[in-house]
Amino acid sequence: MKNEEKKLTFIDLFAGCGGLSLGAIKAGFVGKFAIEYQKNAFETLKFNLIERKEDELIKYGIKRFEWPEELPITNFDIKELLKNKKEFLKSLNGKIDLVVGGPPCQGFSNAGKRNENDPRNQLYKSYLSFINLVNPKILIIENVAGIASKFSQSSASYKDNIINKLKSKYYVDGQLISSEIFGVPQKRKRYIILGFSKSHFKNSNIDLKSIFKKIELDSTEFSSKYESYGRQFNLSQTNVNQAIGDLDGDDMQPIIYCDENAKSKSYTSFEYKISESDYQDLMRYGCENKTQIDSHRIGIHGSLTTAKYKKLIEISRDNNRNRVGFGFSKDELDLANWDSKKQIINVLKSENQSPTLTTCPFDYIHYRIPRILTVREFARIQSFPDWYEFKGIYATSGSLSYTTPRYSQIGNAVPPLMAESIIRTLKTYL
Repeated sequence: MKNEEKKLTFIDLFAGCGGLSLGAIKAGFVGKFAIEYQKNAFETLKFNLIERKEDELIKYGIKRFEWPEELPITNFDIKELLKNKKEFLKSLNGKIDLVVGGPPCQGFSNAGKRNENDPRNQLYKSYLSFINLVNPKILIIENVAGIASKFSQSSASYKDNIINKLKSKYYVDGQLISSEIFGVPQKRKRYIILGFSKSHFKNSNIDLKSIFKKIELDSTEFSSKYESYGRQFNLSQTNVNQAIGDLDGDDMQPIIYCDENAKSKSYTSFEYKISESDYQDLMRYGCENKTQIDSHRIGIHGSLTTAKYKKLIEISRDNNRNRVGFGFSKDELDLANWDSKKQIINVLKSENQSPTLTTCPFDYIHYRIPRILTVREFARIQSFPDWYEFKGIYATSGSLSYTTPRYSQIGNAVPPLMAESIIRTLKTYL
């Protein structure tokens, strides 16, 4: 009788809409549970990876979470979990192969206002408390590059704090990695901390620098010869046009877009154009015959805004400097009659990867069509497949930003292809 492949398990903390979870599942791991505080983000994860119909799971080559009876299938505060489910967590000690997680990063981010006193900066401590109880064989912590920067000359970086607290029980180190090496059409730099349990790997020669090097080496074959759905895809150096060029609707008749959070008939969308890249083929798998693409709701812009966007696209073409996105000087914004207080805006460049997507849809303009990107185009650039549906409101601001709209869910996520490649490499050590 042929031996069955050993079942490898993972838990996702601060799971968001499921980028790390999807990557782990595609890498061959089985999810035990995921902890996410925000309701809309958890609803997205639950719909796709916990409650999917069996025939869809088989079609997309995934296995749903094996959720334990001890936990409700709902959004959950990790502090509440640590307080009320401590004995359950202790029962998992040494039994989980992998714990992944990206503690909230807003206080560290160089893209925003770095704030040492942001209370979210302290949530990494909950991750570490969880690790102390569960003691997984391998751990991954993902965060923005700013986690490795000091807030002052006299303080240690949060990266150093984390590593120092882990090193008694784990071989641990961190490194900055950029997502485009994994076939993601985006230059998204993230700081990755890896830990290997000293108790589990005591007879192994664990060299974290070599492991990070292997992750980079493995990414070449992963992206150029990605295998899924019974075929091979070349995702190497995928650019923005190869990622979303089949979604722009150029020269096509618009259709009415309607879902549970876009009931207004004033919203439109487009069907797929002919696929022109392996990346588009991969993202569209299983969705080719759908008449409505999930979350591909075209933003409504006034005529003045559209004219300004059109002028910014023209400027970006005329001044075709060699960079990922095209940000604008004050003089260039004046040429476009840009009178908004918002001064950070990028026109994507079709032939390059995208700059790092944030949670704000108004930071990015399509490279050819004078509009912002749709949620689906955001998801494509982050490498979420089109069958992965997003739940909740589309966008908001101010006091309602805590509701985690679809754009924010995607902007906060780890690209699934990046997660999958890293976890496939780590899998070889188990």
